This record gives sequence, structure tokens and C-alpha cells, in this order.
Amino acid sequence: MCMLDKFNSYVKTHRIFHETDKMVLAISGGLDSVCLLHILLETGIKPALAHCNFQLREADSMADELLVRDLAGKYQLELFVRSFETAEYAQNNKCSIQMAARELRYDWFAQLQAEHNFQKILLAHHRDDQVETFFINLLRGSGISGLKAMRPTNGFLGRPLLFAGRAQILAFALERKLTWREDKSNNEHKYLRNHIRHTLLPALNQIDEQYLDKIAASSAMLGEEETLFRFLLEQQLEKLVTTTDNGKLIDKKMLQKLPDFQVLLHRLLKDYGFNAAQVDEIKLCIDRPSGKHFLGDGYELFVGREYLELIKKAEGLNELSEWQIGEQANRLDFPVKLKFQSVLVDENFVLEKSRKLAILDFDRLKFPLKIRKWRQGDRFFPLGMTGTKLLSDFFTDEKFTESQKRNTFLLLDADNQIIWLIGYRLDNRFKISNNTQHVYRVEML
Repeated sequence: MCMLDKFNSYVKTHRIFHETDKMVLAISGGLDSVCLLHILLETGIKPALAHCNFQLREADSMADELLVRDLAGKYQLELFVRSFETAEYAQNNKCSIQMAARELRYDWFAQLQAEHNFQKILLAHHRDDQVETFFINLLRGSGISGLKAMRPTNGFLGRPLLFAGRAQILAFALERKLTWREDKSNNEHKYLRNHIRHTLLPALNQIDEQYLDKIAASSAMLGEEETLFRFLLEQQLEKLVTTTDNGKLIDKKMLQKLPDFQVLLHRLLKDYGFNAAQVDEIKLCIDRPSGKHFLGDGYELFVGREYLELIKKAEGLNELSEWQIGEQANRLDFPVKLKFQSVLVDENFVLEKSRKLAILDFDRLKFPLKIRKWRQGDRFFPLGMTGTKLLSDFFTDEKFTESQKRNTFLLLDADNQIIWLIGYRLDNRFKISNNTQHVYRVEML
């Protein structure tokens, strides 16, 4: 079967695109993307072209761009070109040049797709890329996600050359006498991919000439197994994880009953910015009472008595922030939503009871009132108890989770006396009595 027949069969089998789709080809000017362009043209498809100039190879980068512009002009194809300050982006985002280029181009592809309503953006990844990526991730200690095969389609991205190897693509290009640009960096052994391409893969070829097909097949099977794993994972997470207003609670006892529970824990926590080393340390803390605290990317994890607690990092709030409430105020929207109402006690007055409601003796209040987060050393007179108690002890006795503690706000008077642990407990000093004539009503919204 010739290259074009294999291409058409692969596209049809995997439903990568329909010939009437509006498509753009990501083209670098190198062998693979130039070859894919000519295959598309020979099958009657005229895609738009999208070229990224990462400005990393000086004159060579401009020569790549000029070749792509020549191809667009020769075949009368719509062309999109974007130049990137890749090195600056990598420095600012503390990532490698390769990762910076990847993020920049895929972000731009998504923008192109949305702005121009392309059904597919085609990429020229092939079977050898698949195998090289497999070994890169294997050497980096990746799990199934890193070892699985690239998909022929992934959203608006399509990879119609995954069936072909580099040798097949080169043979096609030579037969058609195509012109392309060689990236000199492909021969530099400072990059892991090039080490694999020029050292490891030739050695494997001496062991088994069919190694590319076999590794690609294994990678594809891992992709299928990962799909099943994710399905089973979601079933377990439904039992283990409880969603709260501020994050998630992971049941420690249920987690420990699972075989190799660290695998599930790793898959869960990596989505919240925790790396493998942190997960290993968290695992060691599972059977300990509490106290450990870990920082991820955007989330924090606390090891509690019964739960691992994931909490989204708060922004714009700290222990020193305070909000004042004047006597005439009727509403507060931040940091908590509260409604204030002054009510005279008469024969129609009915005492309401709710954790979201504080009924206070107005004459015992000293304005302006204040809202702030609790602080170490805070002490109050809990309603229903004699004497004072540290808030930290109250939290322990009431089995507060870390999320509850960190998100507890206090209502205080002008003398910094605690009036209400908002949503939890009133202070005895401000409760109404038989002599109360004027009530101050505070309701959580």
C-alpha cells in the first residue's frame, strides 16, 4: 500500500478529519510538516498554514519562516505566522526552552482555532516521535500517562501521520523531490530526545528491526489501559472524596484499605499541583494523627485526624485584615456575606434559632463592629459554658477541620471582644435576656 493509501485509511479509521472541514496545518518548514502538506495537497485538501517563529536560531529561524511563506504563496494557501520571545518566556516562567515553545505554540493554536473557527489543527507527529517521547518519559520516571501513545485526535488537534515512520516520510519526500529545512539542533546531543534518536534507537534496531512498531503498539495499549484506569479511579474517588466549599476531604481510613493506595493518591493530588516527592511524603503521614502541611500549586494539603484536606489558597486575605461595620450598616458582601437588622422587642418578637443567625442584645454592643479572621491567642466566652476558652481549644473540641479553622471569621465589637464565631457559636456576654428591649440581628447569606 502506498503512502497516500495508508494516509487515507488511517484518517478514515480514526476519523481524524472530514475532507470538508476547515483545517490549518502547523508547519515548521521541516521534513515532517512539509511532507504532510504535500500529502494533503495530493489528496485534494488545501489547508491554511500556521508557522511559529520561536526566534531561537537567528538566521535559521527566519529561513524556516521564508520557506513556509514561499510554500503558502506557491499553493495559494492562507498563512498565519507568529513570532515568540521564547527565551524570555522560559526565563519568566522558570521552564525549559522546549517546554516554553510547547506552551506558546499550543496556546496560539487554541487561539487560532477559536478566532477562525477551524475544525482541526493538524500536527505532523509520526510514529518515531511517539517512540522517542515514550523513552523520554520513561527515563523521567513517568507513569501510564507519560508512556501512553499520542492520540490521532485530541479535541481540535489531529495527528494524521502517526501511522508512518521517519524512514517512510523521508522516502516520500525524496520521491517527490520536496524541499525542506533541516533543524541543526536535531543533531545536538545536549537534548535528551536527540540522545535517544541517535544512540538508543539504533541500538534497539540491532536487537529487533520491528522495535518501532512493537513499542508504538505497547504505547497504544497503555493508552487504552489508562482510559480504564481513569474510569475505575473515578469510581473510587466518589467513595473517598467529599467536596466542600473550600476544597476536598479525603477519607484516610478508606484510602489505606486500598492496595497500592499511593498510586491513586498521586493521580488525585497531581491535579492540585503536588509533585511525586510530596505525595511520597504525604503517604508516610497517612497513619499519623495530624499536623503536617504541604503546599501545592494553588492548593494546600493538611493531614488531619480523619481526613487529608485539600484547601484552595486564599487570595487577598490575611490575619491582619479587618472590615468595620457601622451602626447604620445593613449589609456586608466581603469577606463574608452578612445582613444586619435592628429590631425592637415587642409582643410579636419571636426568637429564631439557626447557626447562620446571631440574635444579640443591641445595648451590649459597642460600635463600630469588626470582622476578621481568628488569630492564635483569641479567647471568648462560649454560649452555654462558664468561663473563657481559647478558640484553638474550641476548634479541637469541636473537631474542626483545617479548612473550617482557616475560614472561620469573627464578629467583634469596638473593644475587640468576640461577639460571634460566625456560623458556629455566640459569646455569652452578648446573648439576649429577659430584659433585652432592642435586638441586633446578624444573618449569614
